[in-house]
Amino acid sequence: MARASKTRPNGGAPADPPSRVLELTTRAGAAPGYVRIDGRTYEMADPSHFGLRAGGEIWRSVERIAALEATSDPSEADEREYRERLERIARVAVPDLEPDVLAKLATGQLADLVVSFFALVAATSPRLGLLTTTGASARTGTTSSPSSSASTGAT
Repeated sequence: MARASKTRPNGGAPADPPSRVLELTTRAGAAPGYVRIDGRTYEMADPSHFGLRAGGEIWRSVERIAALEATSDPSEADEREYRERLERIARVAVPDLEPDVLAKLATGQLADLVVSFFALVAATSPRLGLLTTTGASARTGTTSSPSSSASTGAT
C-alpha cells in the first residue's frame, strides 16, 4: 500500500518529512544537548557551527588526550596538560559554564563531559565519519572502511 504524503500548498516538499532526515539549523542558539552540573542545566554548543580552526583544534586536543591516556607512567606535567586540554574542550562544548564551576569539576568529571560532548557529535554530525577516516588515514597512511569509521567515532 502506497503511503500518501502531504505536500505544501506550493507543491514543494512534503509537510511531514520522513523520520530519517538531516536536520540543520542556522540559529546559533539552538542547543543539540545539555549537561546538568550541581542542579543547573547548561546548553552544549552545536558542533556543526564550528569552523575549520575551532574544529581542528578540538580534534587535535582529543588526539593528544588519547595519547596522554595511553601513557603508562604519566608525569605531573602530563596530568596538568591532560586537565588543561579537557578544560579547553569543556569551555568550547559548554560555553556558558562559569570558570568557578569548571574549576570545581574533578578531572574524571571533565573527561565525562568531553566524552558526552563527543557522543553528541557522533549522534548529530554526518561529518564524523569523514573526520575520523581522514584523521586515521593521515596518521597511518591507510584507508578505513565505513564500518571501522563508525567504531572509531565511539572511542
